[in-house]
Amino acid sequence: HARYDAAGKKYRYRILNRSLGSAMEHRYAWRVSRPLDIGAMAEAARHILGEHDFRAFEGAGSPRSNSIRRVSGTSLYKDENGLLIFEIEADGFLRYMVRNIVGTLVHTGLGKITPGRFKEILNSKDRSQAAPTAPPHGLFLIEVYY
Repeated sequence: HARYDAAGKKYRYRILNRSLGSAMEHRYAWRVSRPLDIGAMAEAARHILGEHDFRAFEGAGSPRSNSIRRVSGTSLYKDENGLLIFEIEADGFLRYMVRNIVGTLVHTGLGKITPGRFKEILNSKDRSQAAPTAPPHGLFLIEVYY
């Protein structure tokens, strides 16, 4: 069972970071029209590597016994079509965890918070300190590990 028997999963989130939208991508990527600081976003994303309590990035009503997860890998890059791609691999995910992380990473990329503040948000275990949830249409499940 992809949800209950998985040893890990890998998700991809796609961001179209340009002022003009795309007829081809509007349903499959979140368009952020203001320029993003990819370096700051990558620095912030490094803080989630390893085992942490991800309560700050958990959605309301998450059915879980605990909120500790181990993130084994993250990457942030621009693909050949100019899309900003964030990938995350972990032993499990909380409800809306990836979208909440991405929303907070985008706030980092916009300069609204620093990479250090991103780490403080993670450690706070307080969802109200994180940024709004990224929209669902940029999120894709890439791989399930059994």
